[in-house]
Amino acid sequence: MEEGSLRLVLIAAGLLLLNGLLAGAEFALSRVRPRQIDDLVKEGRRGAARVQAILADLDGYLFSCQIAILLLILLLGGIAVVPGGLLVRGYLLALGYPPNGFNYFPLLPGAFGSVLAFFTMAASQVLVGYLLPRALAQKYTLATCLWLAWLVCQGHRLLADRMVEPGVTRR
Repeated sequence: MEEGSLRLVLIAAGLLLLNGLLAGAEFALSRVRPRQIDDLVKEGRRGAARVQAILADLDGYLFSCQIAILLLILLLGGIAVVPGGLLVRGYLLALGYPPNGFNYFPLLPGAFGSVLAFFTMAASQVLVGYLLPRALAQKYTLATCLWLAWLVCQGHRLLADRMVEPGVTRR
């Protein structure tokens, strides 16, 4: 695998992991009971006060999570489809397929590779970016909230400050 291709695979894996973390946090935050968090704040548990602040403006934080997830999905699509097509085309040429070259259908291997990359990324997105994080967040709701609250706060700070209309004051 070429260095550029390996770099794209690593970037895609990182984006997919970040997407899964945000999806798990979104599900856990919408599922956690505020009373549990209040008890943890009284105990002085690390991260509980941050989760309590998130729950005070849950709709805003969930909206930021959903926008971040959407942006990550779009980035993943851009990273996977075109380079994936070029990667598959290069492998086919290296294997000597087809024997006459691509004289009649020069775009076919690239298109095949792009479609293959798209479906691979879509399947990865569904499994790693949605189903697995949701199952883990459902099983470990409280721990997920406490561990991922910082990430959700950073994403909200990054996105919400840019989405507020000028002249509107934030709480």
